Parts: sequence; structure tokens; C-alpha cells
Amino acid sequence: MTDLFQEFTGSEFEAWEAWYEAQKPGAIEEATDRVYGMITLLQEAIQLVDRELVQRWVKDIVVHNTRQNVKDLPLGNKGK
Repeated sequence: MTDLFQEFTGSEFEAWEAWYEAQKPGAIEEATDRVYGMITLLQEAIQLVDRELVQRWVKDIVVHNTRQNVKDLPLGNKGK
């Protein structure tokens, strides 16, 4: 995008929009399709999240990761 800004010589938004669409025909549609595809996957993934999954995730963060971080501290190995 930075290169395109440098190439554009106009100053009005409408001119920028027309110039961009001429330089990158179909780019907005392609980007929209990619983003919408990812949103669809996210919607499907969210349907798989249940309380048990959240509890396992929270336990992993609170218990396992915290313990590992304490263990990695210089004084953390005292309580093996």
C-alpha cells in the first residue's frame, strides 16, 4: 500500500478511490472474499467452544503456565 500512496499524485479521496480501483481491479472483492471466509471459519470454531474447553484453557493458563514461569525464575527451582 505504501508504494501505491507514493505513486498516487492526486489529493481528493474520490480520485484516490478511482485510481486504486484502476490499479488493483478486483482487489476489494478478493479481499472481501478472503476476510469473509475467515469470519465464516471463526463462526464455525466458536460453535465448538463449550464450558469444558474454556475451563481446560483457563487451567492451563493459571496452573501450568504460571508454574512453568515460576520454575524458570532463578529462585523458582527451590520448591521442586
